Amino acid sequence: MKKWLNKIIPLGLAVGLFVGTLSGCSPQYKEYRDTFITVEGVEVFNTVFTVMAWEKSEADWKKHYAKIQELVLKYHKLFDYYNEYEGINNIKTINNKAGVEPVKVDRSIIDMIKEARSLYDVTGRETNIAMGAVTMIWHNVREHNMPSAGEEVPESEMIIPTQAELDEAGLHTDFDKVIIDEAASTVYLEDPKMKLDVGALAKGYATELVADELKAMGMENGLMSAGGNIKSIGAPKLKEKPDWGVAVTDPINPNSYLDIVFRLDADQSVVSSGDYERFFTYQGKRYHHLIDPKTWQPGEYFSQVTVITDDSGKADFLSTTFFLLPYEQGVTLAEELDVAVTWIFKDGTMKMNDKAKGMLK
Repeated sequence: MKKWLNKIIPLGLAVGLFVGTLSGCSPQYKEYRDTFITVEGVEVFNTVFTVMAWEKSEADWKKHYAKIQELVLKYHKLFDYYNEYEGINNIKTINNKAGVEPVKVDRSIIDMIKEARSLYDVTGRETNIAMGAVTMIWHNVREHNMPSAGEEVPESEMIIPTQAELDEAGLHTDFDKVIIDEAASTVYLEDPKMKLDVGALAKGYATELVADELKAMGMENGLMSAGGNIKSIGAPKLKEKPDWGVAVTDPINPNSYLDIVFRLDADQSVVSSGDYERFFTYQGKRYHHLIDPKTWQPGEYFSQVTVITDDSGKADFLSTTFFLLPYEQGVTLAEELDVAVTWIFKDGTMKMNDKAKGMLK
């Protein structure tokens, strides 16, 4: 299966669960946790899902956990832009029909594209899901230069896209040519060379939808880690512990955590974007998957950016946006949007805004 949603390939979890204080659970609740990568043989979002919850019965846990898997598989298939599935029109279907005809799709796809457009406009048009013509070039380059774990391609055999090739693809990234007909429930790409790449939003958006459905089912508390995209559902059922603790991976040493822990309230999300996920090195330069629309090249400002806010899809999108913005612009935007942001520079220097500082444990 193709590696898709490039942002989330877990060479190291972008965000980790800090669970050192899980003792002292209230007596009427019991802790449950489990992990899955595949559902019905499908590698969902090409990442690891870890779920923990405090439930009143094993029956409740089994019911909720089964529902999580069912929903994650559903949204994986709908939001996939590399693979097709029988009987389903998804993002790949829309891309295949670019310049040909509108595609009737599930309402969740339309809502996700609308959310992407709204955030695109609000944040200065830095993260563009209509940029697939460019990101597909980089995806194919990464597939060639780093085909699979344990394999290495000699630098003499590596390929790098030319700027002319990227500039030409960049002519086919106009979000205004993504046409939505809500009455007909269709999406149409007017430009036949345009492609959607929803990797900056889809996993977080799906995680938020799953959390909403779980709360509607009666899940009182839980924590989902979708490849490092952390979403809290309710507050932990722990004695004298009203909030969650979330640690963040050190981008300079991805096998360890930063010496900070964020306090996460009920129904909040933490998402990191970094240059240590899905990268190769060529002539001493690291080429990662977060592509700057100003240059069509990998972003150069930071090693990692972490965003904490109430919506997982929004946090996913914004972590990419802040990664691609110069620090001063990011600080201003974070204040305008009232979100907590932490920036890790290439030399390991860390800065965070006041909202992020206020969430430290």
